[in-house]
Amino acid sequence: MQLTGRFGLNLPIYKDDRPFKGRQWKKITTHPLQMNSAESNDETSKEMAAIRHANTEFVCQQRIEQSATNLDVFDLFANHVGYNKPFKQPNIFPDDNQLEVFVLPMTHVDPGWLRTVESYSKDTNKILNNMLHFMPSHSKMRFLWCEMVFFEKWWSKLNESSKKKVRKLIGNGQLEIASGSWVMTDEANPYFPVTIDNIIEGQQFTFRELGVKSKTIWSNDPFGYGPSVPYLFSKTGIKRAVINRIHDILKKALQARRAIPFKWRQHFDKQGVGDIHTHVLPYSHYDILNSCGPNQSVCCAFDFKRITHYQCYDTQTEAITKKNVKKKAQQLENQLKEMSEMYKSKVLLVMWGDDFRYDMMEEWHQQYENLVYLFNYINAMNKIKIRFGTFTEYFDALDKFNEENKIIPTVISGDFFPYLCAAHDYWTGYYTTRPFYKRQERQLHALIRSADLLTSYANHRLNREQKTLIISKLRKARRNLSLFQHHDAITVH
Repeated sequence: MQLTGRFGLNLPIYKDDRPFKGRQWKKITTHPLQMNSAESNDETSKEMAAIRHANTEFVCQQRIEQSATNLDVFDLFANHVGYNKPFKQPNIFPDDNQLEVFVLPMTHVDPGWLRTVESYSKDTNKILNNMLHFMPSHSKMRFLWCEMVFFEKWWSKLNESSKKKVRKLIGNGQLEIASGSWVMTDEANPYFPVTIDNIIEGQQFTFRELGVKSKTIWSNDPFGYGPSVPYLFSKTGIKRAVINRIHDILKKALQARRAIPFKWRQHFDKQGVGDIHTHVLPYSHYDILNSCGPNQSVCCAFDFKRITHYQCYDTQTEAITKKNVKKKAQQLENQLKEMSEMYKSKVLLVMWGDDFRYDMMEEWHQQYENLVYLFNYINAMNKIKIRFGTFTEYFDALDKFNEENKIIPTVISGDFFPYLCAAHDYWTGYYTTRPFYKRQERQLHALIRSADLLTSYANHRLNREQKTLIISKLRKARRNLSLFQHHDAITVH
């Protein structure tokens, strides 16, 4: 049965009082617009009551059978309101089971947060130049890059010799290009075709210029996450993700269940074909203070840039020497062991950076030389195996450990909206801020889409020079539109 609404829409009406999961819908057969007074019998009254019940009880519910998952984000939230401390479960492995730790140096570069993209490019050029100068002579070093909008600006100015060095760094696993999209997109506001353009525009560039296909999504800063963006990335072959800003209560609840990393599954994916193996950063932020363990004061002392720049609020950062290496190693070991209690596996990922870090060559030496000193000492004790590593190295080791120890990651469905930070503020205003800019973005997308279709239609009538010109203009337009999808663009600015 269907109702015809005021705008000519066909509205199906259903009735079912059973629990939602696995619901089998029953269609009501009497059309209320076809009823007359003679038909107003008891059965009709019951069906009209059912219609009123349907209209008031729910507006829109999923009509397909959900896949079996261990947890649904909505249920998890409902069961953990007021949850404020992680629960430490007994360690499921013997104490002598060695931890394997991967430390990944990174920098987070926002195209257009407090300054313009052009202004920030001066900083990102420094970071990438330092990377190119430092890493070829330090084979143990690793580095992560994500925002292709900055990388392309830097890349376009390199000579062929420098480009070969970059390709070599990627080829030997020192430099990892994560996501590969043009920017790290917001996940609440963009329309999905624009997200697809953002992914394609960036990944076509990385494949064409670098010969690389990204294997992991890196999305540490958007203000909440939905399942749609990982689904779109999965269509490019990506099966892994690292995220951060999820509801603080949910993060602690997942840690209590040892449900991180988890397999993120779409509601409609019964077989788990498109599962994304997802790691969530352990604490409130992605900087070094929130990466090496639960004690920010202790972790701050391992941010070696603070030897000469900035300061920790209650501790002194000092270089690693023969005199202090034993003490410092023990402090770091304690932090890592405490953090490991939140995970089923003994394989840990530690991010090592912050916003616009590694813009000084001095920091590259400070972080690398002091960490290597620590790594060598810790590895010699044979309690923890620690080294620099990329996302690929981390997930490969994690998969191997899980297989050897018969560990099956928790399967989760749902989204991570809205975002509640550690200060317990809900980040929801950006859904509607700057409405005129949001409208302009939709209009620009419509124009670009129309231009794409017209170009395709007229393709056989264009000569090579005309095609090159039009493709160049469309590429520039798509890149500008993709830039506006950034989590600091379409959201608030």
